[in-house]
Amino acid sequence: MDRAALTHPGRVLYPDPGIAKRELAGYYAAVADRLLPHLADRPLSLVRSRDGEAFYQKHHRGPAPPGLASIGIDVGTGRRDYLVCRDATGLASLAQLGVVELHTWGSRLPDPLRADRLTFDLDPDPTLDWRTVADAALTLRALLQALGYESWCKTTGGKGLHVVVPLTTRRPDWDTARTSARAVARYLCRTEPTRFAARPGDAHRRGRLYVDYLRNYGGATAVSAYSPRLRPGAPVSMPLAWRQLEGDEDLRGRRFELRAVPAWLRRRRDPWSGYADTRQAFDADAFARLEGPAPDPGVT
Repeated sequence: MDRAALTHPGRVLYPDPGIAKRELAGYYAAVADRLLPHLADRPLSLVRSRDGEAFYQKHHRGPAPPGLASIGIDVGTGRRDYLVCRDATGLASLAQLGVVELHTWGSRLPDPLRADRLTFDLDPDPTLDWRTVADAALTLRALLQALGYESWCKTTGGKGLHVVVPLTTRRPDWDTARTSARAVARYLCRTEPTRFAARPGDAHRRGRLYVDYLRNYGGATAVSAYSPRLRPGAPVSMPLAWRQLEGDEDLRGRRFELRAVPAWLRRRRDPWSGYADTRQAFDADAFARLEGPAPDPGVT
């Protein structure tokens, strides 16, 4: 990555801990081998920092910067252009744009209207400890295994965890993907109402985890693995091995910070090394069998 090509390389993008654009560019270069497979062929939504203000960018206008492609997609509301990162040059361009968070679709080109994964965002009441959140993710994993699916887990850079199910054949359209993910959330809430909630809002998740299934519709995104977050310490969304969730160390939040992650990766195998080789066919009937009466307080 050509750091000399950066304009205003000393501009601070993460106020805490004072990370400037040149350091962000260096991070993207250092983790490119791990990061790029998670971005490949996926439309992006971006959190950018400019002139001290952060803003969310979903659509793109004009020519694409080097290493990025601008792709027109219609998810039912009209054709709009989205950026896709092609290579390490694209990461350099993202750093130049001040992109402090990378959020990806749950689908890939050339067929962005069919999901190639389901994402479950376990969003806990802030009072819940690590063991409670980790056990909830393990419970979700066991349910998915009972349906015939292997899943992978990662931190979000905050208090929650993402559980991701790759799909390689008979991939669902977005309505089916959302309905199937909702069936999982409803089942968890119906069978363990003291642990899980399927409706957003502090009142509904008090003492529980909100199972956010709304990452699974056209144009919805989830933070990418290895993306930093614009939060104190610049935490990174980190892939985890399931065995790590069996330990007592709290792996959320600032456990993995931007400045420490490159060295950490050099010492560790990729816990998601089997993700790309997974072959799983989507079966709507398997998810439909989970359906029953909507849990109290229900979902919409």
